[in-house]
Amino acid sequence: MKSVWLGCTSPPSSHWNRSKHQNNALNPYSSLAGAAHLCGSYRASGQLTFGLIGQPIADASSPYRRSCIHKVIVLKLVDTQPLEMYLDTADRLQAEVKIRQPEWFGVLIELDAIWRTELFGEATHLAPVPASIVVQSFYFWLAAVRVALSGHATAVYPLLRTGLEAACYAYKLVKDPTLTSVWLARDRNAESRKKCRQAFTSAVSEVAKLPEIDPLLGTAIREMYDACIDFGGHPNPRALFDHLNMSDNTGSDAVMMSIVGLNGPTSVNTVRALAAAAEHGFFAIIICANATGDHPRADTLQQRLDAVIVRVQALTKPYLNETRKTP
Repeated sequence: MKSVWLGCTSPPSSHWNRSKHQNNALNPYSSLAGAAHLCGSYRASGQLTFGLIGQPIADASSPYRRSCIHKVIVLKLVDTQPLEMYLDTADRLQAEVKIRQPEWFGVLIELDAIWRTELFGEATHLAPVPASIVVQSFYFWLAAVRVALSGHATAVYPLLRTGLEAACYAYKLVKDPTLTSVWLARDRNAESRKKCRQAFTSAVSEVAKLPEIDPLLGTAIREMYDACIDFGGHPNPRALFDHLNMSDNTGSDAVMMSIVGLNGPTSVNTVRALAAAAEHGFFAIIICANATGDHPRADTLQQRLDAVIVRVQALTKPYLNETRKTP
């Protein structure tokens, strides 16, 4: 069986300078393995923000001690906007991002074309359940792209995390068809739910470690999954503090916090979300293509993915020497 992208035929020469996983300098996939760690100033202007005003007690033990609120005595939400304003602003930002980030939008357009022509445009032999989950992975990716274009950076990562999980579920179901009955019976009772969780909870890690998956590619997939969890897939500190501004200039002992919801079209947070959507599309396509078996256009698919790597490297190069600002 001819697999797609189980080895790197033309490894990229430069890699992103990420705030962790520094030992992966020799990983040819590392340019696409941690968009959430893209460096730069996170204090970019927000297009839609919510304000909180309160009297804080700082937690001196926190690495985010200048931004972290350990205890709030008085808390008041200010500058709220109705749903209509959020939706209108998101639509406006989507149009602006397409214009002001044409290179990133072009990468996403190409990945969409790869999904449609190389995965869904070719006859593949999949059972109904894994085939449907592959489509769900694609749908999650489309939703993530829509959210990324709106500048709502934090909301991108739960979609990417679930989409990657869907791709890995499909892969496991193809490699072990007996798991289909486990998956279908998930909601039958407590025991069947437990059995399904045991079978699929570690799907991403298991797929990343499979012997047929290149070890460097497996490491990159796991790094991307972990980054999605760090930056919004779960309510972790980075999901908040990279979008938080604080000010003591309130005329009292109160502190004003500004939490950015929708980032501007040139914000590093927006660029990071677009990059994360690109890398998810890249890895999900690889996983789903290998799940389909002997792909009839494997060489063409790999050439197109090679070209995506080159484009993403060029787009991330300006950020290589940026220094991340500690909140």
